[in-house]
Amino acid sequence: MEYDYDIIFALLISLAIGLLIGIERGWSDREEKEGGRIAGIRTFSLIALLGSVLVLLSQEVNECLIIAGFVAISALIIAAYMLNVFKKRDVGSTTAFAMMLTFALAAWATYGYPITALVVTVIVMSLLSYKPVLHKWLTKIKPQDFFSGIKLLIISVVFLPLLPNQG
Repeated sequence: MEYDYDIIFALLISLAIGLLIGIERGWSDREEKEGGRIAGIRTFSLIALLGSVLVLLSQEVNECLIIAGFVAISALIIAAYMLNVFKKRDVGSTTAFAMMLTFALAAWATYGYPITALVVTVIVMSLLSYKPVLHKWLTKIKPQDFFSGIKLLIISVVFLPLLPNQG
């Protein structure tokens, strides 16, 4: 029996993506009782594996399979989100977006970009876990500092590339 190690590697990377984001989401909602949150470590892992498997199948069957899978998983996520809004009056959509991003990152890793997908996964975990710090930081920014930063970005990103780089 011969194994295709590239497929096994892609599935393991996808599983790692799902586990990492799922651990962060489970950690942030650890105070919730069992069944009280939309998704946890198992759900995120399954979403990532689904993304990976659908990419592998779409390469053999039809490219539209990955699109159909993303639409189907997005519909389930939206339904769970709406149920959560009606049940708990919680309008936070971060977990729903994290679920869709988990699917996309696993698919991206399976398409041949495992390191880049893992790097983005670490960035996603950081953004998710630093919510209190980021929100506190936003309350401390003064309007003048905010608009000065925007002006600096406009100068750096819009005008500077238009200027000649020679004297």
